[in-house]
Amino acid sequence: MDIETANGAKNKEPEYEVSLVPCKIRFNGSTTEFQAHFMDDQEDLRKTNDNLVTSIRGRKIIGKKLKFFEDSKIVLADVVESTDDDSSNNAACKTKSYQETAVVTQLVNYEREGNESRLEEEMHKFGEYLELVRMIHN
Repeated sequence: MDIETANGAKNKEPEYEVSLVPCKIRFNGSTTEFQAHFMDDQEDLRKTNDNLVTSIRGRKIIGKKLKFFEDSKIVLADVVESTDDDSSNNAACKTKSYQETAVVTQLVNYEREGNESRLEEEMHKFGEYLELVRMIHN
């Protein structure tokens, strides 16, 4: 028998803003390069309506915020697995517990300037994925 439980946050968990940026790197770890976050180009913001415009390493990138459903959120969780022996029927019981560790408050997908069609395509795929998740879990 398998049991899965989800535990809500006990305390106020950290909140993160996620930015997906187009780049190729061979590094997996912490960086100090983005400590000041992305500084939006206010002049270009007026021209592009709901798009965000900024630069990374001197190249202009254009982003769009992913709009979540009002009744949902993205949660980061730790998984704790344990196995208990049920002596009454000689069966092992596997238990998975999910503990909320952080919340994603905003997700922005960026693409290089001139490649906005790919940005629109990716945002459409994100929307389809969220709709599928909603249909499965509601």
